[in-house]
Amino acid sequence: PPGIHKVSEKDANEKYSYIVNANANVYVCGSVHKIGRGVSNVLIDILKTNSNRTKQECEDYFYEAESDGRYHRDVWG
Repeated sequence: PPGIHKVSEKDANEKYSYIVNANANVYVCGSVHKIGRGVSNVLIDILKTNSNRTKQECEDYFYEAESDGRYHRDVWG
């Protein structure tokens, strides 16, 4: 299966539905340089593409999700 870096449009729609409509928990783990930043950027792009939110609003969404315990990052340098 493709990793988050290779998300097709169909997969992006599905992931958006899980993240926003189902309030899914999102777990990101791995090297901050190879995984962490790339995954965060892809998730923001998925949210921005599938909604009327600005990039800042998408970033804020994930900050809020992290505060709510729905977005978890275990990344290291």
